[in-house]
Amino acid sequence: MKRSEQKARTKYNIRQAFIDLLQRKEMDNITITELAKSANIDRKTFYLHYDTTFDVYHDIIDDVSNQLDNILKQQNDFDFFIFFNELNQVMQANFKFYQTIAKQKSYAYLIKDFTDILENGLTHYYLSSNQTTSNKIKIRYISNGIMGVYINWLAQPNNISQDELVHILSDLLENDIKHLNLSLIHISEPTRR
Repeated sequence: MKRSEQKARTKYNIRQAFIDLLQRKEMDNITITELAKSANIDRKTFYLHYDTTFDVYHDIIDDVSNQLDNILKQQNDFDFFIFFNELNQVMQANFKFYQTIAKQKSYAYLIKDFTDILENGLTHYYLSSNQTTSNKIKIRYISNGIMGVYINWLAQPNNISQDELVHILSDLLENDIKHLNLSLIHISEPTRR
């Protein structure tokens, strides 16, 4: 195995161990020692990749942000059905992580992080050049609505399938956009935040 592949594999194992521990403990209470042990590495190896357990969390958040960024960049004409299908694929990669966040009220700050990522992405890529306060509030409304539905669904996923969720949210948001008189326009050559 190449060194870069080994490094990526080790980071993946650390992240997975973090997600597993997060299901049993508060993030503040996860130690580097137990995280390293859970990832089947020693502390020294952990420090080659991260400085703190919070860095693991931030790495996951950055990854989610980059994935959302890529989803938004790929769409020339905003299509909620495609958007939600791609968002679901991102979620499937770390379903346990998202489900843990949705089920534990103490992780409300994590939900806010994800809502901010979604709001910033939608604002950056799809809000018309007229970024009025009114339009920003509409984007915030949409972002919070999307996150609220996903949080409820993740907490009780047996209510409906992911495909049904995609169809319902796509239909709702297509109608919301019309009623809110908000035009989502892809900005060519977007500049980074």
